[in-house]
Amino acid sequence: MIACSGNDFYYASLFQFQNSAGQFMSAVGVNRSTNAGDTWSLPIPAVRKRADTHIIDKQWLAVDPNKPTTLYLTFTDFDYTLHKANGCGGAVRIAIELTTSNNNGLSWSTPVTVDQLCNPARGQALQASQVLAGNAGEIFVAYVAETNFDEQILFRRSTDGGLTFSDSTSVAGSVFAGLGGSAKLQSLIHTNSFPSLAIDRSQGASRGILFLPWIDASRHQIPDFLAPTQAYGFGHLR
Repeated sequence: MIACSGNDFYYASLFQFQNSAGQFMSAVGVNRSTNAGDTWSLPIPAVRKRADTHIIDKQWLAVDPNKPTTLYLTFTDFDYTLHKANGCGGAVRIAIELTTSNNNGLSWSTPVTVDQLCNPARGQALQASQVLAGNAGEIFVAYVAETNFDEQILFRRSTDGGLTFSDSTSVAGSVFAGLGGSAKLQSLIHTNSFPSLAIDRSQGASRGILFLPWIDASRHQIPDFLAPTQAYGFGHLR
């Protein structure tokens, strides 16, 4: 995932490494280019957690246009530590978290929980967060709460630099596109409903308006008895 401000480009990627204690870490690394992508630094871990108890996934990166040295990174943490103090009383925890850098990605804050799901049922998850910096310094995060059959598009907002977030707002429900059975032409095709976020940064009357599109297949479905949902859905942009 790439974000930029002027000639400064940032690339966030998942990676694993072995720390000095010999532990394998699940992490997100951020590379920086100061010459519009011609050359890149080595990755700096923005988040790192033990790989035997955490799976880090679906990273997203944004630059604050008002403070170009400030970066926001969200990700999903599949937490299997089972510690009583993990925020879920020792249950399995799936969380959307955010970490911040105020120095061009050289160092990063301790992650803050945007939302979390405790003791998820089979097929349940929080996933696919996207973070966006607003024109007035707000931080917006959109993500999905998913089951085996559908997803909810959720949204949260911070006005204090990502220290705390509002309660989640459900933007809409969404149905997976695809999920055809193995004997069908459209077998096993699956399009997720992951959201995207954009904001109007113009100086016109629409400045500050947020746009949040996603894929939904609720309007056009055909029967498919081999599919988990008993239907095959054709996705469209909402």
